[in-house]
Amino acid sequence: MNISRILTVVFFVLTLWILGQTYAGKRGYTNLQKLRRNLKVQKDKNEELQVYVDDLDEKVYKIHKDDKFLEKTVRNKLLMGKANERIFVFDKKVNK
Repeated sequence: MNISRILTVVFFVLTLWILGQTYAGKRGYTNLQKLRRNLKVQKDKNEELQVYVDDLDEKVYKIHKDDKFLEKTVRNKLLMGKANERIFVFDKKVNK
């Protein structure tokens, strides 16, 4: 009779330990949920970066193929002008 009680307690303790590991262990449900959230965040960042990369690819293509786009880009980004041309740069207006 004593042995059956001990076995019942041991079984109960082992069951609780297994359930605890299943839920909160390194490979448990809570960690799985955390990993899924992290994966979603990384996928969202990858999508944003892919849009940025596609935009850059398009600009590089246009710079190589479209002389007007190249001139516009050089004028706007590098503040370069033609001979005898003045370029004025204005500070952005700050709202107070």
